[in-house]
Amino acid sequence: MSASESDFASVGYLEISQRREKTKSVRLGSLDALLLCASYDPRCLEITRCGQISAKKAYVLRFEAPIDDNRRTEHTNGLRSFAQSHANSVDVVHLPRSVDATSVREALQTMLAEIIPAPSNPISVALDISTFPKSYFSQVIATGFSLGLFYRVTVFYSETGYTGGSTPSTFKFTEGPWKSIQVPFLEGEIKAGAPRHSIVAVGADPASLERFIRRYEPDSMTLIAPIPGASTEIDRKVLLDTNAIRRKFGSTKIVQVPAFDAIGILGQLQSAIRRFAPSHEIGMFSLGTKPHALGMGIVALSEPAIPLVCRVPDRYVERQDAPNGWSWIYDMKDSSNPLAEVS
Repeated sequence: MSASESDFASVGYLEISQRREKTKSVRLGSLDALLLCASYDPRCLEITRCGQISAKKAYVLRFEAPIDDNRRTEHTNGLRSFAQSHANSVDVVHLPRSVDATSVREALQTMLAEIIPAPSNPISVALDISTFPKSYFSQVIATGFSLGLFYRVTVFYSETGYTGGSTPSTFKFTEGPWKSIQVPFLEGEIKAGAPRHSIVAVGADPASLERFIRRYEPDSMTLIAPIPGASTEIDRKVLLDTNAIRRKFGSTKIVQVPAFDAIGILGQLQSAIRRFAPSHEIGMFSLGTKPHALGMGIVALSEPAIPLVCRVPDRYVERQDAPNGWSWIYDMKDSSNPLAEVS
């Protein structure tokens, strides 16, 4: 990674910048395609407060509800109305339940084929990942850049204070067992017989981290803690939990990267890879924040031997956490594409 300042980096052929702004001041510019994700979570509407955005085509992604609609239809209609005033045409894309990983991945591939009918004509895309599950937005970005379909991707992410009634001791996003899935185009390679080193972006749920360790039995780990994060209470809990994991399992290094810092995580990932890649089978595992998952996906694009693994739970906890008025913009350009120079 090369970086002139904390808000810019280059990794392989990708140039990445990030910035934090008041949502109402965000200007996403003119794009070929805009991907919005409807959800029960009110943050899915936060992008509608942006100052300026326009697109040739907009897609509103609507996952099937498990049982209770829980405002999904209301939010879908709100995003459709917003898209109709900011794009030349709008499609609502009905997807299976977000926990039905195989079916969702197939549906996303079909959608991507429609967005980019001619691979010789790469496009610019903006997508809102605020309520978009990590494995699926990573799939969209990896597919677009790996196949040369995107020359620029702009990612919008709305912050929240996570004040929906939970305390740090009960804070969680998922319930029930979960399964691991590898992101298409980021599957990596297997080194048979080599010791395993796992780089894990952790969240606020220590139980899921311990289950992960017991399932994969890595020989050593780098744990990336999202500190500072949404609150000092959550920071303290994450630090206590990760230190407890280190005492229990050993051979573990803990590093801290701010929860929303997609660029800050790049150096930590590359440092661990340089240290262990010659002799170990390395895997990257996204159990934490979406900006950290974004950073992991960027590194995986430049490290084809290293997989990015996400998890799909049995059920998401449908929390009601309001946006706090601040958002992050992550802009990625394919520096090998001449279109990126004039965008």
